Amino acid sequence: MSRLIEQIAELTAFRDRDALDFSLASALRELLRPESIAIYRVVGAAGERRWLLRSRVGGSGAEAAADSLWSDLETLPALAALPHHALCLQGSRIVPLAGAPALTLFPLAADGEAMGVLEVRAPQPLAGDAQQLVCA
Repeated sequence: MSRLIEQIAELTAFRDRDALDFSLASALRELLRPESIAIYRVVGAAGERRWLLRSRVGGSGAEAAADSLWSDLETLPALAALPHHALCLQGSRIVPLAGAPALTLFPLAADGEAMGVLEVRAPQPLAGDAQQLVCA
């Protein structure tokens, strides 16, 4: 395959991931009605891992944000900057956090490998039935 076609295929894959992450966040927003839904992916080499915000959708739908795929890694938060997210990722378990607002963190995995965290920001941590809906 030519290098140009390979590059176009890579860019298309990124675009598809953008759409998938945004669609997932939007669908969960519609189902759960939280303050916001965010999807963070882990990027960077071992020992230099960072959080890349892939999609954030506000409860009203007015807020939509994401870090650029071309962001300089140095500008992205290190894993340790979001310790509860790192705990969720490394432990592959749901992490509910009380507060104002409360967070419920869900690990995201592909092919058995942890790759990111889904963050649900709401007035209180998600109840068990809502957690099951996210995990289904």
